[in-house]
Amino acid sequence: MLRRPACEPCRKSKLACDHGLPVCSRCSTSGAICIYRTTPFKRKRVGSPAKSGLHSRDSSPSLGARRPPYPNPGFLGSSSHAAIFKHITPDGDHGSTAHASDLAWSATQPQVAGDNHLMSQGADILKQLLTSYSLAAMKDLVMFWLLKGANLALAEPFVAQCAKSVSHLFTTQDENWNLVYARHLFQNTAQPLVFDADSDIHSFSAQFLAHNSRWETIAIFFAAVSRATIDTSFFPSLYATEEEQYPLRRLAMKLCDFALEISLSLDCLNDLQLIVQYENFIVHSYVDGDQSYHAWRKLGDVISSTFALGYHENLETKPGIPPFLIELRKTAFARIYSADKNIAIFLGRPPRMNKRFCHFQIPSCRTIIDDSTETHHDVNHWEPDSQAGYRADTRWSALCAFLKEEIWELLQDKHHASCSQRARLLLLHSLTEPDMAIIETAGQMLALVVEIILLRDQLTNSGTGLIWKVAHYGLPAAGIILLSMLNPRTMSQTGSSRTKTLQGLSVFVAEVQIGTIVRPGDPNYALLSKATQTIQRFLDSFHAEPTPHQQHQKQYQHPPPRDVAPHHDEASDDWAAFLEQDTWDFEAGFWQSLADHPSLLALDPDVPSL
Repeated sequence: MLRRPACEPCRKSKLACDHGLPVCSRCSTSGAICIYRTTPFKRKRVGSPAKSGLHSRDSSPSLGARRPPYPNPGFLGSSSHAAIFKHITPDGDHGSTAHASDLAWSATQPQVAGDNHLMSQGADILKQLLTSYSLAAMKDLVMFWLLKGANLALAEPFVAQCAKSVSHLFTTQDENWNLVYARHLFQNTAQPLVFDADSDIHSFSAQFLAHNSRWETIAIFFAAVSRATIDTSFFPSLYATEEEQYPLRRLAMKLCDFALEISLSLDCLNDLQLIVQYENFIVHSYVDGDQSYHAWRKLGDVISSTFALGYHENLETKPGIPPFLIELRKTAFARIYSADKNIAIFLGRPPRMNKRFCHFQIPSCRTIIDDSTETHHDVNHWEPDSQAGYRADTRWSALCAFLKEEIWELLQDKHHASCSQRARLLLLHSLTEPDMAIIETAGQMLALVVEIILLRDQLTNSGTGLIWKVAHYGLPAAGIILLSMLNPRTMSQTGSSRTKTLQGLSVFVAEVQIGTIVRPGDPNYALLSKATQTIQRFLDSFHAEPTPHQQHQKQYQHPPPRDVAPHHDEASDDWAAFLEQDTWDFEAGFWQSLADHPSLLALDPDVPSL
């Protein structure tokens, strides 16, 4: 009689197993993850401990796997080689339908050594994390975070389900349990996500939950864990201090990284992987900082995947796509498009998603679950019953990003004859001499940023945290205001508005200096502290008695007599020329050069520049 192995949950519980595949009856009832060991009856060989390492044949289960016979081409446009040959052989395969069959054909093919090593590393990080922190406590942290109204902006519909699935996933932790589960997750990850025009979000998500959990499921959960530690300063079952909080945040991000890389190693992009790529980029922007190269590279990766999947095309023209998935893909496009413009402007670098090569599309304000079969939404129409939420934020930020790209293009062509005819906004001819329209807008932006700083405890994370909003909106606004006040020709504000602006700047500086929104060691601390030091010097100079240098400058605030040549301040001209090197770069270089303004140096000539 053939001896049949029991699954791991039944074996550990010492209960009878009916050996059902893929899930036994007991695990199906209890909800446990049903896993069968690769070599259940093989006895351990007694030998040297040195031979029982991670890659020992006797001790570690096979991470065996599958690899498509050739790379998955993804989306291939009208100018591609596939489109050309399609006209030659109309019945031939042009690359977009071969993915599922390639995956099935290669189910028995050996995995390359590089992928095997990658999965072994992921298994090690998984073991390190789960032996250091309670999985149940991490699940409780995520659920507590969700109850506060926060969520992952793109993975929002799946976070709670992924958290529950992962919390029931690792039922056994005997020797090499991490490798056993790594193989199980990988085998699930290699399965294509199937759907048709009648599929709903529940049948779609069932393919990566519970028994079907994949590495992407792990990635979404631990992205949520990392993000939850940022918004939850005290969770005693996991951490009580910042020193205990930070290692969990980094380790969760690291496991999210490996889970994503393992998924991408299969070279079979899908909707779930794109979601994970976006959320992984957001986690890196939080943990590494908005000016970090890691975050910049992660954003480039998710943009590349967007184009590879063809989500820059008109999604409503694709046949066989269910309405909820069209909305999910529109949401992904909108958030990635918006992130590209925000980061490009913040860092002063070229955007990487050009609207000329994209079909601009944004989701409706309804939740994905509530979406009807009607998916044709006017991008400029705002539904009157829309409520504040991640979908509404996605629509609004994408619409703003569209305008930002148009303004960006105008800036590049501002010396062209047709530029003034295309402009809808006042052109900023010189950064050192901003126009009143720009100054008034900056004042409104600063007031909003100060308001959210003061109300931070009553706000819910909208996908981009408070520090992101301060850095991306507060710093540019404060910079424009300082430039206007340092230039006598633009200091035409009324007394009340000037007083309000100075109060806003004072609150902004105080909140940063006392450490309520950013602290030493945080990724954006260096940028914010440098900026606030410059603002503080400006405030000190504004309230201080005028120095001889400032008295000299005041003599020439009004036009001099006709027979007197205008005063020429070489120091100011040198500073202005240096600042004009990059109009939109509000990073550290902007604040460093602003700190060298002659008016601020005149306050205390002995104070070195930042």
